Amino acid sequence: MPVRPAVCTRRILAVAAGVAAAVSLAGPASAKEAAAGTVSFSTLPPAPTSGCAVKSFKHSSTTGVGDTGLSSVSADWSMRACDSKSSITVEVTVAEEFDPADVLYDDPAAPESGKVTVLGVQLETWYRITVTARDARTGATVGTATALEIAHRPTGA
Repeated sequence: MPVRPAVCTRRILAVAAGVAAAVSLAGPASAKEAAAGTVSFSTLPPAPTSGCAVKSFKHSSTTGVGDTGLSSVSADWSMRACDSKSSITVEVTVAEEFDPADVLYDDPAAPESGKVTVLGVQLETWYRITVTARDARTGATVGTATALEIAHRPTGA
């Protein structure tokens, strides 16, 4: 039985599509092997919270409205010792991201659970909020939560 040209063309297209799919799936692995030593792949960014001591961490910013017109950044946290036989100390800082020496809030003896609001932040400036839990006996860091916040310029301003 002779093969019709349309059937032959469809078979060729199907085979070509299958080969293309196989090559595209194997492409990244073979490209990585061929370029070993010359191409570096970035690692995943660190998680915003790490360690067993971080139970919750929320953060926000508010653009100035109302009578005062003050903008603010806020953090709400809960930290707990990793086991019942140890205790922790908590430090909370709020500082400008691009000028870390400009610390707006620093409490090295913060409570294990608490909330802070820093008023009067500059508009369109990034602020890093960091909550660090340390083992009270050794001083080793057992948990960290960090976030960036910005108070945007009000719409129409």
